[in-house]
Amino acid sequence: MNEKMLQQINSRASIFLRAGETVHHSVPATEGPRIAVFFGLLGALMFTKPLLVVVTDERILLMRAGRLTYRTPKGIEESHDLGSVDVTCKHSFPFTRLTVAGRTLWVSWIFRKDADEVAGNSS
Repeated sequence: MNEKMLQQINSRASIFLRAGETVHHSVPATEGPRIAVFFGLLGALMFTKPLLVVVTDERILLMRAGRLTYRTPKGIEESHDLGSVDVTCKHSFPFTRLTVAGRTLWVSWIFRKDADEVAGNSS
């Protein structure tokens, strides 16, 4: 993710972070049936849940995100200390499967490098 997007997410997520905590990596993801996107925008909006996976210097966060503006976090859904959960990443076109604490999230191939960074830096 480019530096400008990371700064936007960092500034918008700062109200949900602890004092002194900073965002190191983040990636937009969706949770729900992968087939929903084949029904177009309407299917993606109706059947998936947008999330931001955010790795800070202390923890990994699953944050609810806006449906149309995925850079806007709406609140923390789950919080885990770094190294306390397994995070895996498996690539396949057109989605990357990111598994965080047993939850399967789907990441667009555009953000596959960011998904690798999240998986690599969350241990």
